[in-house]
Amino acid sequence: MARLYAKLLIKYRLLVLLGAAAFTVLMISPMIPLENVRFDFSFRRLFRFEGEDAELLARFKDRFGDDAGAFGVLYVAADAVPGRAAALSPDIAASMRRIEAWVADRPEIEQAHSLSPLTATDFYSEPLLVAALKAHNDVLDRAETNPEEAAEAWAAPDLPDWLAEYGRTASSLMRHDLYRGMLLSSDGTAGATHFRFNMDHVHPSSRRGFLAAFDDVVKQEQERLGGRVTAHLFGVPVVTEEYTRLSIKDIVQTAPLSTGVMAILLLVFLRSLAGVLMPLVAVMLGVLWSIGLMQATDEPINILNHLVPVMVLVLGISDSVHLVHRFMEERGKGKSRKDAAEEMAWAMSRACFLTNFTNGIGFASLVTATIATVASFGVYTGIACMLTFLANIALLPVALSYFGPSKAPSRSSVWLENGMEAFARFLIRFKVPLFVGGLAANVAGIAVGAWLIAVDSHLLEEVPPENRVYQATKAVQDRLTPVMEHDVLVEGKTIAGVDCLTDSDCGKEGFSCHREDRVVAALAPYRDAVVKLGVPGGMDVLSKLEERLQSGARQVQGTCVASVKSPRLLNALEEAGKAILDNPETSVHVRRVDSLAAVVRQMHRGMKKDAPGSDRVPDTTEAVSQVLMPLESGAPDLVERYATPDYNTTRLSLFLLDHGSTAWDVVRPAIEKELEQRMDRDPELAERFTHAITGTMTYVEKALSFIISDLMSSIVTAFIPIFLIIALLFRSLRVGFLTIMPNTLPLATTLAFMALAGINLRVSTMIIFSVSLGIAVNDTIHFVARYTEEVRKGLSPEDAIVTTMRHAGPAMLVATTILCAGFLTNLVSEFVALKQFGYLASYTMAMALVGDLFLTVPNILILGGGATNSRIPSPQTGEGNAGGR
Repeated sequence: MARLYAKLLIKYRLLVLLGAAAFTVLMISPMIPLENVRFDFSFRRLFRFEGEDAELLARFKDRFGDDAGAFGVLYVAADAVPGRAAALSPDIAASMRRIEAWVADRPEIEQAHSLSPLTATDFYSEPLLVAALKAHNDVLDRAETNPEEAAEAWAAPDLPDWLAEYGRTASSLMRHDLYRGMLLSSDGTAGATHFRFNMDHVHPSSRRGFLAAFDDVVKQEQERLGGRVTAHLFGVPVVTEEYTRLSIKDIVQTAPLSTGVMAILLLVFLRSLAGVLMPLVAVMLGVLWSIGLMQATDEPINILNHLVPVMVLVLGISDSVHLVHRFMEERGKGKSRKDAAEEMAWAMSRACFLTNFTNGIGFASLVTATIATVASFGVYTGIACMLTFLANIALLPVALSYFGPSKAPSRSSVWLENGMEAFARFLIRFKVPLFVGGLAANVAGIAVGAWLIAVDSHLLEEVPPENRVYQATKAVQDRLTPVMEHDVLVEGKTIAGVDCLTDSDCGKEGFSCHREDRVVAALAPYRDAVVKLGVPGGMDVLSKLEERLQSGARQVQGTCVASVKSPRLLNALEEAGKAILDNPETSVHVRRVDSLAAVVRQMHRGMKKDAPGSDRVPDTTEAVSQVLMPLESGAPDLVERYATPDYNTTRLSLFLLDHGSTAWDVVRPAIEKELEQRMDRDPELAERFTHAITGTMTYVEKALSFIISDLMSSIVTAFIPIFLIIALLFRSLRVGFLTIMPNTLPLATTLAFMALAGINLRVSTMIIFSVSLGIAVNDTIHFVARYTEEVRKGLSPEDAIVTTMRHAGPAMLVATTILCAGFLTNLVSEFVALKQFGYLASYTMAMALVGDLFLTVPNILILGGGATNSRIPSPQTGEGNAGGR
């Protein structure tokens, strides 16, 4: 079959070229124009949005909005002002006003959830005063005209008359516990405005234009404020957009750099311009086909699969080296370009298929991963391997048959071949010590790695500390509230069998009549779908449809649902939060805990003018209702941050420092324990309320907890098929078995290297192992394929090894050198993950070569029998040969 393929390929080579051109146009069409290329670095890409946890998260987002869509601007004053908030100086407030005015007309923003010192509610005013600082427009106008004067006046010991009333209002805001740590730092040197994307703009692509323009606005404000103030743009959407920017930058600079480095190395080793250009063109076509496939199937470029182009480029060149080396070997025998290309295609097709197929299996084994980004990366990279194989095995022989190099191997190549022959004799002589040493290295690497490796993930782990987004996020974390939010969703239960039209029909205190809207219920599945898929404009369309249908709907009786205004519930949730902040094990990770109780207490204090006993939640549900009433009419948006309008649902929000997923592993059981003690063991609360931990970050952390099981599953999934396929295609279980130890060495030593270097096992590093298993076996396959070919000619195992090492050894060295160099170009990346992937992959490839050179020969001679009567099949026919008997 291989011989027939080679003959037909060369015979119809012009048709092959035309077909490849047409196929290329078809594959790259989804990327034209380049603006059509999709990117998505959001957290929603990390996990499979399905199951009970996903339904809970969708329900939470439907009630409280996109918790991962919050962002804002942090202002940090250079100097503290004794007795007043430096971050509320009129020039900074004027900047906040400009920012809010710019955001006010943007359709992407959920305006009701914007919050800043300008629009904060003053709980101490009568009547309730909203937009306290914004009311001083004359002061802000003056500060906008002359910001230096305003800054100097604010820093003076005594405020001038035009600033006195503004100063009293600012001081009043400093008294609010609810705002400290959210809008203002404890020392008053930092302040922030907060915004949030609405549910119509969940997908990062719908946010990109806004964030780019908003970033420019913030930079302009920084220039106007000068060096006395630092303005930072922060938030999870900002982090994910920065990941996108860095990814595009990496693709633009890394792929050309890798191509250039590999071209230089190919030229050095092959001494032929044609031998350099043709492999590069073939592999670049494989890259284009792979990216085109991703775009055609609506797979956006994300934090993992943006590695695909460089990986396909590097892996494809590895096979190209073996192909061109075999072509030049045949040319050295005096064959024409056409005959040499046909011989190369026949002799190398099966080995190249095996290498790419095992690469594909190594990648595709990641499909079992819980983390969706990892699974999709595995699938598309596995397919990319096979597309690159097609480009190499179909186009490269055709190109070489027309323009292949005419030179015989150079003198330096002969010297290298002689060196590899001498090395083979060394391996034959010391096969037993090398076999024992390889076995020990495998065991030691696995033991050290398993003992010391840490599993952890951070929000900012993929950007360097000098990155501005890193610095902004750290500044917010250090001065205000961290961006890592986890939530407890608390929902009231219904009284079974009781219908109602009013609250009094319920007959129990603390229950309210909730009349289910048939229209809302009917549209609920569509709302969940819009939330899950992030359909642009979907929520707006559903809201308009809901309003239209409700106008003709008939009122129905409702159900009695427990109200979250219950003082018992509010106190239980607040006590649970305080316990977390007071616990030394959890307080190091949790900076802030928010709940409806904090709003109620602050309003109660304001109404009672800080009278003794006012800093608490009132004792009855009716009293809580009275405290909330002024906010419901004067500042409903503030209440709706913590409870639904019908008061059937509330939330407890925990804000964690970016201490990694291990921090949540400590906090989660602690909050579960506190909720169990204060709610589940309280008969009244257990009867009336349910609670569940949820939120985007919670969902992500749960997905990350499966890294170890995903890793083991992917390795087992890849390991068994790879070696069974090798055994099947070579028709020998012994051949499959003897390739195991050389190819587990890079996995074991890479695991140990990561553990000793302090590199955590996380999403971006776990793929190294499945990747290395697929790639490491490449050279083994080429070596064993050539070895079986030589045995078929009648050589003894020892002579076959010497001949194989002489001819296949140099190509293995060249291919590995090019692989390592190609991966090392990732060191120029600003992405920590890509940089680590670069040197870890290079290290793995180097160790794979060590395993192939030092362990494959001892394995063949010891596990393969080592006698001259060994019967090993041909890679082309599967027929054995009793060579040497």
